Amino acid sequence: MSEEFALPSAPVPIPPESAGEMPTADGAKPAAFDFAGHQGTPLAPIRWSVVLLFVLVAAQVAFAFGSSWFAHRSGIMRGLSADARALVLLGIIFVQYLPPLAFIALWARKRGARLAETFAVRRFSVRAGIGLAVGLAFAGRVFGLQYAVFMTQLGIKAPEVTDVTRLFPSSAVGVMATLLTAVVFAPLAEEALFRGVIFPGLRDRWGQFAGMLVSAGLFALVHFSWFQFIPIFVLGAMLAWLTSSTRSIWPAIICHAIFNGTAVALLYMLRALGVTG
Repeated sequence: MSEEFALPSAPVPIPPESAGEMPTADGAKPAAFDFAGHQGTPLAPIRWSVVLLFVLVAAQVAFAFGSSWFAHRSGIMRGLSADARALVLLGIIFVQYLPPLAFIALWARKRGARLAETFAVRRFSVRAGIGLAVGLAFAGRVFGLQYAVFMTQLGIKAPEVTDVTRLFPSSAVGVMATLLTAVVFAPLAEEALFRGVIFPGLRDRWGQFAGMLVSAGLFALVHFSWFQFIPIFVLGAMLAWLTSSTRSIWPAIICHAIFNGTAVALLYMLRALGVTG
């Protein structure tokens, strides 16, 4: 079989002595923060198959839709109070994130990779990492608002979608469920998958630029919003660069949580002011 038609190889573990703070091309350990993205040093402890990375994204989408279908068809929330339905829905949302992440953990463990390294859960330069996370979160939010204004000026109306604050009641339990979903579950799970595994795997195979663009594109696609594709794509690229520069997903998680949190706060504020129903 010729090389161009060969099947993708299985993930190959990087030797333990090179995992974690991996040396640069000249043998020195990478700095805690690097605007160049620690070029020349791998981010993933194993060399992932590109096909498998795409399958993991597809699996995440399938479980998301599958759990929604199950909740609708099973009638599991029928007859429950509003708060009880909110708690059940919160549990379904939490569970839908688990299968791909659990598969990644088991796959990596069988290949000798540490769990923290597999998801890029590493120490980082706190001052630089958090500072950039906050700055990029607000930059992404401002860009998203400006993009929406620009699209409106072009006469392109945003489609009617159910925002996360509408999934749950306005009670204390509902607000708690909204915050857990948008500010805790989504940032942790999506960053673990997209910036902890997908981006490092693509970057180590295809390079920094291609890894950022492709992982950001996948991240935007799985949100299934043509209107918000560009803002989400920009956010995904920024989160990938932040992960590459700090060698950790923690700053990306913080950035993602602030980005989502500001949106939730804005939606609740608009409702309180009577701007939205």
